[in-house]
Amino acid sequence: MRSFFLLAGISAVLALGCSTTPAADTTSTVRGQLVASSYAATPSAVTAVDESNHRFTSSVNEAGAFSLSLEKGHTYKLVIGHAAGEEPMVFPRATGRLDTTFKVAGGAAVVDLGGVRHFDSAPASGFVVYSSGTATTSDGAVGEGELGECVDGFIMGSGEACADDDGEVACEDGEDDGEDGADDIECENGLDPSGQACVDDDADGADDIECENGVDPNGQPCVDEDDEADPASQMSVPDHNPPDVIGGCDEGGEEQEGEHED
Repeated sequence: MRSFFLLAGISAVLALGCSTTPAADTTSTVRGQLVASSYAATPSAVTAVDESNHRFTSSVNEAGAFSLSLEKGHTYKLVIGHAAGEEPMVFPRATGRLDTTFKVAGGAAVVDLGGVRHFDSAPASGFVVYSSGTATTSDGAVGEGELGECVDGFIMGSGEACADDDGEVACEDGEDDGEDGADDIECENGLDPSGQACVDDDADGADDIECENGVDPNGQPCVDEDDEADPASQMSVPDHNPPDVIGGCDEGGEEQEGEHED
């Protein structure tokens, strides 16, 4: 009888050892710092909402800092909470879009949005958007060369609102993932915004399911990845946009099932 219990105990320990095999990172971090002075009501939280309307909230410390750990494989939008309600975080893209969503495709990535500021509405002339050394206004006009340094959300010397759309991602191990935002340039009908030939890496149809009014054709909740912010509405805008797709730090690692099979 004692032998039976001893063998059972050994089996349980072996099974436990297999089930606790370290798994690849399944979350990535998005962080930033709200500039409280730009808000009429002091912001208290930043919430990420995924395609199934699940909400993940980070409180805001006295300095306005927040940090969200987001599961990979989901599309998110961010909203800022304060006494007056919620407002969306908006990402002025170099393509001219005012995006509200991004996808977390991999784990162990860290995206720093920098300072995040409130705007009662988008500037009439659009945001000046910097991407790979160029400056672009959100109405689609492209400027050549530097238009002045973008500091704390505004261009020195002109006071125009600006944002960085290089989509840089760091990794939790301290290394850069090598992404400089080049993959974030929209490819449409085989051409990028500068007229150069390109390949649409989203052309597998997986992301082409239409999401309308928060519901997909199957009646399931979803986040419309093509949602654009209303330029006439209140919004929060970060110094640095996240990439359209966050990843590149856990490649080569497979998720472990947590079970051992002989």
